[in-house]
Amino acid sequence: MKKIERIKDKVIITLVFLVAIILAALLLTSCDVKNPDGSYNSERSLNFNTIRVDSCEYIQYYKGLAHKGNCRFCAERNKRMVREQVDSILTQIFD
Repeated sequence: MKKIERIKDKVIITLVFLVAIILAALLLTSCDVKNPDGSYNSERSLNFNTIRVDSCEYIQYYKGLAHKGNCRFCAERNKRMVREQVDSILTQIFD
């Protein structure tokens, strides 16, 4: 019985040690982002740029683009489309 308990204790100690190493590795590597120029900086200090592609605004970040939710070109386009639809419906009703 004592031999089994010692083996269990060793297994538990080994597992705790491995989990601690894995957590330390994750904490040390998860906060750094490598820039295109090879330097490292924190994700919080990344710069975001707004660019225009095909008359829409996009947010450019480290490795990608995302369409802006408040893109002024899309807002104007949607206003114009709603106006045209309302005018079409009104002309159908009153003609």
